[in-house]
Amino acid sequence: MLGAIRKRDILAHPIVTVQCFGWKVFFRVLLADRKATFLSIVAGSRPFQDTSCELPELVSRCVELERSAMRIYRALADRFEDAPDVRSFFRSLASQEEGHAEMLALCHRSVGHGRWVEQQLSSMRGDVERLQNEMLATERSVSSISSARDALRLVIGVESSEINRLFKKVVAACPSEFVRSVRRFWDAEQQHLEFICAQIETLAPDLVDECAVLK
Repeated sequence: MLGAIRKRDILAHPIVTVQCFGWKVFFRVLLADRKATFLSIVAGSRPFQDTSCELPELVSRCVELERSAMRIYRALADRFEDAPDVRSFFRSLASQEEGHAEMLALCHRSVGHGRWVEQQLSSMRGDVERLQNEMLATERSVSSISSARDALRLVIGVESSEINRLFKKVVAACPSEFVRSVRRFWDAEQQHLEFICAQIETLAPDLVDECAVLK
């Protein structure tokens, strides 16, 4: 099974998975082929009716921020076809950002009859709106990137923005027991940043000091 949440995560938390998504989803995970994702299984099974949550639109916009980062990294990977190590780095980043978007979508899907912590989400609105504009500008700037060093510095700029803090705030505000129980939701951003710093240290050692902001 592909995606941010794997079969092993579900098998490690069977009770909370069933409580949140139902037996139908659990059994479909057990029988899922390698191309399926947990999010696609949940979306296709509809174990409960979607409920209206406080500020779901804001959560949706955070999902789109992660997808914007994914598009940026995919575009950069395409620009460095002649540099396999750099291309592989950006492809890995794009995959990780796709996983982050999936996890935030699962936060919304797993709410069930719970309630988002409105105060925590409301405090994010200004940061989300500002970052959306910044990410759109960054997407447009990718075509002007000509060197691997500049591309790596762009990564540091994206990852030192509010995007990772907003991810954590959505996860923290989610009332789902599934999200609270599955460690991957809480470790994803830290592992992501550690991967970036380690790879930049290898690909461009002179940028290590600039990576300090990510730590």
